[in-house]
Amino acid sequence: MATLTYSAIQSYLSFFMKDQHMSQVTEYFFLIYAAVIFISRPFTGRLADSKNENFIIYPALVLLAIGFILLSNVHNVVVFILAAIFIGLGFGNFQSAAQATISKIVPPERMSYATSTYFIFFDLAFGVGPYLLGLIEPSIGFAGLYRLMILVTVIALIWYFLVHGRRVK
Repeated sequence: MATLTYSAIQSYLSFFMKDQHMSQVTEYFFLIYAAVIFISRPFTGRLADSKNENFIIYPALVLLAIGFILLSNVHNVVVFILAAIFIGLGFGNFQSAAQATISKIVPPERMSYATSTYFIFFDLAFGVGPYLLGLIEPSIGFAGLYRLMILVTVIALIWYFLVHGRRVK
């Protein structure tokens, strides 16, 4: 579900920023996003190793939701940059923490199945997400689509808690 939110960015950010009359800054989103991931992952990886995955996944999903709040209300470059930072911290660290969690909780003989299942659903969200979101966008607009991603992120957080997070010691 969290990957579905990022597919909304990959597919529709340029159109949204054109509507906001800010298309000239769209390309910087992915540069900022990548820089934030590059800087933050060594710290979040160590934190997850020393504590547990909940110390990364819960804050990452909250930061992702904040990023979508900012993005759905973007009207200037500063808010745009902040959205890229929050989404980079959120999705960028969620993605790696989720994969690391899978590696941690499955027995070694099931690792290839677990990893491939993770990537199948990851790729499915990237493949099907833009199509499904494209069906919704005309009725709610791009800002509404990004507001919907806030709800999807909250649902992903609750789902994580119910499926795994509450069992982590």
